[in-house]
Amino acid sequence: MTKRTTIPKKVEKELFQEAGSRCLICGNNDVSVLTIHHIIPFSEKPEHDPRHMLVLCANCHAKADRGELTKETLYAAKSKVRSVIPFPGRKRAVDHLSVSGDANVVAGRDINIAGGVHIKVSKGKKSTQSMIFPGTVGEDPRMVGYLNYLIKRYNEFKEWECDKKGERMNYPLIRIAYEREIKYKVKDTPRELFDRAAEYLQGRIENTKLGRIKKKQGQKLFSSFNEFDKSGRID
Repeated sequence: MTKRTTIPKKVEKELFQEAGSRCLICGNNDVSVLTIHHIIPFSEKPEHDPRHMLVLCANCHAKADRGELTKETLYAAKSKVRSVIPFPGRKRAVDHLSVSGDANVVAGRDINIAGGVHIKVSKGKKSTQSMIFPGTVGEDPRMVGYLNYLIKRYNEFKEWECDKKGERMNYPLIRIAYEREIKYKVKDTPRELFDRAAEYLQGRIENTKLGRIKKKQGQKLFSSFNEFDKSGRID
């Protein structure tokens, strides 16, 4: 059995700063009951890697230990407060290095070494690809595609309404409302919330002025997920 070591103070501080000194599941901010949980059990991976640890209250920690809170749920909670979390098997993008002289690479600024060896380190373009978290709709392009389709459909209906009123269209507003209602960005939405998220967006479409008009006329407002999944068409 692996002997449990004390969590380094630096790691503990980093995790509490990340969580804002509150439980990342229930939001409890009573410091006296907050603990640090290893998402990957210490017995399986005997190290204190902050990428796979988070702050929980004693109650949520117990639930996690019993398996009532899945790893996917815990990673999703962590994703809400940390924009990039490397998961097992994922590697961070590295800067491009060009080396002249021998093949020794040193990170940092351009370096001139005695003997004429010059090492040039240049920053590559930042990757725009966002992290996909386990247990979220981001793992299934069909789910992400459908939710984005509904958002686009809503904006199309609102465009019609804004044109009629002579108002300026605020495209990001629906995504802000989505995150307020569902508590996650589209790609970070847990799979178990997919149906609820789709119903929320469908309801927003139906509640637009154009949506009410079309519905009264018996017209179709949007494709169902099954229809979208089979054809990929935006009706």
